[in-house]
Amino acid sequence: MSEKNNASIQIDAAPMAQSTGALLAWYDAHRRDLPWRGAGAYGVWLSEMLLQQTRVEAGRGYYLRFMQAYPNANALAAAPLDDVLKLWEGLGYYRRARSLHKAACVMRDRFGGQVPDTYEALMQLPGIGDYTAGAILSMAYNKPYPAMDGNALRVVARVCGVQQSIDAPAVRACVRALLCECMDKARPGDYNQAIMDIGAGVCVGNAPACDACPFAPHCRTRASGDFACIPKRAPKKSTPTLARWVLVLCNAKGEVWVRRRPEQGLLAGLWEFASGDLAAGETPQRAARAWLQAQGVADAKLFDYGDHKHVFTHVKWQMHIMGARIADGPALVQGQWVDASARARLTFPTAYKKACALAEEMQNI
Repeated sequence: MSEKNNASIQIDAAPMAQSTGALLAWYDAHRRDLPWRGAGAYGVWLSEMLLQQTRVEAGRGYYLRFMQAYPNANALAAAPLDDVLKLWEGLGYYRRARSLHKAACVMRDRFGGQVPDTYEALMQLPGIGDYTAGAILSMAYNKPYPAMDGNALRVVARVCGVQQSIDAPAVRACVRALLCECMDKARPGDYNQAIMDIGAGVCVGNAPACDACPFAPHCRTRASGDFACIPKRAPKKSTPTLARWVLVLCNAKGEVWVRRRPEQGLLAGLWEFASGDLAAGETPQRAARAWLQAQGVADAKLFDYGDHKHVFTHVKWQMHIMGARIADGPALVQGQWVDASARARLTFPTAYKKACALAEEMQNI
C-alpha cells in the first residue's frame, strides 16, 4: 500500500491505484460526447479556457462558435480583441478572453501558430496554469501529466477518504502526486477525462450515484457514507456587497448613452451605462440626478426598472436600475450616444444584462 507524504499529509493511494482498469473500462463505455474531444491541441486549449468556471452545456455553444470564427491560433491572434470579447459575451470573467487572445498571439509569434507541447512552454502562456497545461499535454499530446480540477479533487478526496481540506496547498500537492502515480501511462488523456466525467455526473453533491461508479468497490467514503463531509473545504470568506445605481439614458433619436470602462481593473475595457457606487445613505435616484446635473441635464424624469444582483469573485453588486429619456442635449463626457445596431456590437458584461434589456425596450419604442 503506497502513500504520498507532503508536509505531514498522508493520502493512501491504494483505492485509486486499484481502480485504474475499471475506470478506463467505464470511460470507454460511458464517456460524454463532447466536441473538443479528439479536436487536437488547439481545440483542447480553447475548450479549457472557455470552461473555467463555466458549465459544460453552457460552454459547448461558445466552443462551436469560437471554432467556426477562429479555427486555429493564427486566426484567433489576427482577430481584433473587441471581436473576441463580443463572441465571449455572457461567459463572464472577461480576463480569460483577454488571456486567450494574448496567448494566441504568443503562439503565432513564438510557436508557429501551434499550441506548445511542453509543460515549461505552456506555463509561460497567459491564462494557463498547472491544470490547463496538464489537460493539454495529456489529452492532445498523450503525455502523463495530471489535470487536477475541482472534479478530480473531489473524486480523489472521496475515493481515498481524505480528511484534510482540499483547499490546503499541501493536500493539493499530495493529490497531484497521487494522480501521477496512479495514472495509466498509456492513456493519460483518457484517465484524466474519465475522472472529470465521474466528477461531473457520478460523484456529485451529497447523493452520488455510487452504484454506477467504477471506484465503488474501493471507495473509502462510500464505505463510511460520509459524503456530506468529504471533501472538506476551508470556510468561505464573506463577500462584501456594493450598492450601485445604473441609469439607461435615451435621447429623442432613440440612442442610448454608453461609456467604455478603463482598460485596467474589474470588467476592463467593456461597455456600460451611466452608473456609480452609492454613498452611505444615498438613494439611487439622488445619485443619478446628481450625475445628470453634472452633465448639464436638469429636466430628466427617472423611472425605476428594479434591482439586479451580480456576484463577482470578490464582490457583489446590488444594482438599482433606472431609465430616463431626454431631448437632444449635451454630448455628455467620457461616453457616446449609440443606436440599437451599434449597441448590439458592443460588449457589455453580464452584470448589465437587465440594463441591456431595458435599453432594448427603450430603443424599440
